[in-house]
Amino acid sequence: MKRIENYRDLLAERKRLEQNLVLHKTALKHDFRALKNSLKPMSILKDMIGFENGGGGVGMIGPLAGAGLNAGIDLALKNTVLAKAGFVMRTVVPMAVKGVINFFSKNKRKTEVSRDDYTLVD
Repeated sequence: MKRIENYRDLLAERKRLEQNLVLHKTALKHDFRALKNSLKPMSILKDMIGFENGGGGVGMIGPLAGAGLNAGIDLALKNTVLAKAGFVMRTVVPMAVKGVINFFSKNKRKTEVSRDDYTLVD
């Protein structure tokens, strides 16, 4: 920054600073776009595996995580807790547990803010 002697110097300095601001804004937008593009493979993987408003599975999780959770609930309940229980109990209790998990995760989904509500750069 050079010393401002008169009004003309002030206007020139203001114009220079405004151009500098536009340049920095453009660079910042470019950096955010590059960051978003570099994170796209991770978001695709996250959507596929789960923990987002995905299809199949239980509640808020995606198809692969839902299938893993279903298998884990079946294994944990049927083979350990309900190992000596009758056929009806081994069939009904895991379905009831999955229903309870699904109910609570849907209620949680209604209260959460969507990630699309806040965007950095359009």
